[in-house]
Amino acid sequence: MENVGVEQVQVAAVEAARSRRRRNVLHYIERAIIYFLLSSGALIFLFPLWWMLSTSLKNLEQTFPDVGTPVAEQIVPNPIVLQNYLDVLTSTAWHNYFLNSTVMTLGSVIGQVLTASLAAFAFARLRWPGRDGMFILVLATMMLPYQVTLIPQFLIFSGKAPLPFPVVTNTFWPFWFPSFLGGGAFSIFLLRQFMLSLPIELDEAATIDGAGPGTIYARLIVPQMYPALATVAIFSMQAHWNALLQPVVYLSKTANFTVVQGLLQYQTQTEVEWNQLMAASVLVMLPPLLLFFFAQRYFIEGISLTGIKG
Repeated sequence: MENVGVEQVQVAAVEAARSRRRRNVLHYIERAIIYFLLSSGALIFLFPLWWMLSTSLKNLEQTFPDVGTPVAEQIVPNPIVLQNYLDVLTSTAWHNYFLNSTVMTLGSVIGQVLTASLAAFAFARLRWPGRDGMFILVLATMMLPYQVTLIPQFLIFSGKAPLPFPVVTNTFWPFWFPSFLGGGAFSIFLLRQFMLSLPIELDEAATIDGAGPGTIYARLIVPQMYPALATVAIFSMQAHWNALLQPVVYLSKTANFTVVQGLLQYQTQTEVEWNQLMAASVLVMLPPLLLFFFAQRYFIEGISLTGIKG
C-alpha cells in the first residue's frame, strides 16, 4: 500500500510539472504573438516617418526611382545626400519662417502658462461667489470647436466688428492675445486639478503668517507646480508650432509666414522638389520632438499627478 501511495504521489508530481511546462510554453507563445503584433503595428505607423527621413537624404533622381529598382534601394538612400538640409538651413526664407514661428510660439506659451496658472489658482485656492458656476462655464467652452469662434475672432482682430479694437491682422497679436486671456479651458482645468492635490493647510499657514494671495501663488504654489506647468507648456508649444489654420487666416504677408505656412507654400509651387520638402519637414518636426525628449520627465510626472484630487 505504501508503494502504491508513493507511485501516486510521483505520478501527480510529474503531471504537475508537465502542466507547468505547458502553461509556460503557452505563456511564452502568447507573449511572442503580442510582441509580434505590436511590433508590426509600430512599423506600419513609423514607415511614413522613415519615408520622410529617407527621402530627405536623397537627391531628386533617387526620390523618383525607375521601375524595377530594388525595394531596398528605394527605402534606404544610397548614397546619403546632406545637401537638402544645407539648402534649407542656408535659405533666407526659411530663416524668416523659423524666426516667426519661434516668436509667435514663445509669446503664446508664456501667456498661456502665466494666465492659465493664475486662473487655476483662483478656481482652486480662492473662495468667491459663483466660483463653481464660473468654472463649469469655462469647461463648457471646451465643447465649442475652434472653427465656431474663428470667424468672430477674425472680425474682432481685423477691426470689422462693432468693437473699439485695433486692426492686428498680419501680426502675432491674434495668437498672443487669447493666450494672455486664460490660455484655454483645458490648461486651466489641468492646472486646477494639480493645485487641488496640494494640501490647503499650506495656504492657511501662509495666511496666518501674513501672506496674501499673490505671495501664496508666487512663493508657495508655483514652485510645486513645475511638472504641471511643463505639461501645459509642451501642449501649448506643439499646438502653436504646428498650427496651420490660424496663420493662414491671420497672416497673408510672406514676411510673417510660419514654418507650417512655409511648407504649404513650398508644396503649392509648380515644381516641387520633394527631397528638399522632406528635409524642411524633418527640421520643422525637430523642435517639438526635442522639447518632449528633454522635458518628458516633467511631462509624465505632471500627467500622473494631475487629477489625484477632484
